[in-house]
Amino acid sequence: MTHWKTKIVDVNWIGTHVLPEGKDIVVDIISVKWDEQAKVMGQMKPSFVAHFAKNSYFDKPMILNKTNLKRLSKITGTNEFESWIDLNITIILCQEMDKAIGGGKDWALRIKAYDKPILNEKSTNFESLKTGLKEKKFTIEKVKQRYSISTEMEALLNG
Repeated sequence: MTHWKTKIVDVNWIGTHVLPEGKDIVVDIISVKWDEQAKVMGQMKPSFVAHFAKNSYFDKPMILNKTNLKRLSKITGTNEFESWIDLNITIILCQEMDKAIGGGKDWALRIKAYDKPILNEKSTNFESLKTGLKEKKFTIEKVKQRYSISTEMEALLNG
């Protein structure tokens, strides 16, 4: 089913309507840039814009408000937005109830830190990760973005 917001909300940016049935999703932010020409609800509004790796949920960027910028600072460990140009980090997109423009409350799209699962030999996709690394479909760095990996596990994956 299609959320009604996909038809009337600003079509240039994602919002809570991208969350399937309001559930959290895990995505990769590839960069955050300052955009002097961002057009929000038909008006120019210079903004920080998060760009995401290709995913199955959406194909648009996200305008970051103060709350999400503070969270991104905490996740990245820096307030210096120049270092966000080449991020490539995994985060969770979720919705939280917040104050709405004009009063009242409404759902807001929020980013939060992604706690990586620990990878071990019993993990369901251990063998497929090992095969993917061997066939050079991806790098160990990409695996480390999604999982906490001990030195021993890394050796097993590469072995």
